[in-house]
Amino acid sequence: SQLKDMGINTIYGGDYAALLEQTEGPAVVVAISTVTAYMRSIGRIQIAEGVYPYNNTVNVFDPDFVTSAYAAAATAITEGGYANMPNLFGYTTDNELPSGTDMLDRYLMLDPNEEPTNGFSYAVAWTWLARRMDNPAPTLDEFLASPEHDKMNSEFLGFVYGRNYRIAREAIEAVDPNHMYLGSRVNGNCRTNEDYLRVAGYYLDIISNNLYG
Repeated sequence: SQLKDMGINTIYGGDYAALLEQTEGPAVVVAISTVTAYMRSIGRIQIAEGVYPYNNTVNVFDPDFVTSAYAAAATAITEGGYANMPNLFGYTTDNELPSGTDMLDRYLMLDPNEEPTNGFSYAVAWTWLARRMDNPAPTLDEFLASPEHDKMNSEFLGFVYGRNYRIAREAIEAVDPNHMYLGSRVNGNCRTNEDYLRVAGYYLDIISNNLYG
């Protein structure tokens, strides 16, 4: 009742089971780990919140990420019984994933020989760049010197998040097609980046942001 008096009608986090039992309480948003769980499964645990090893990249282009995301969503939603909860509002996946304006730089500079789990991320980034520059074999120097360097970094940021959100949304809808998907609680550049906002607007029902006072 205190939350309602304050004008708060939806809450996130805490003891989901206890919150969802309060039928007269506010609507509840449940967090599911898709990217973070997959990164952990391949031994790439966060260095800090939203910061990952190997150039702060996430492996959303790995084929196994798709299988992992579907399994994570199915397990969380089925075991929690969330799909049939009357005051469930929807889901987020992960929290404050990498969002630097040098996103493409960092993927292109991965070394798959140093770390085999870099392989798909590295290959996808270079394939994307070749198509974007209309050059079958661009060099890193050509990319860095391009007048569109910053624009391509921004576009690739949207490309990474688009891949992540498409898979996460499909994984959630496979188990629960009736509730909202709110993305990954972004911070930093994503809040104002046009390429991020474009893909978020396409795949998400609502864009969730973390705002700090």
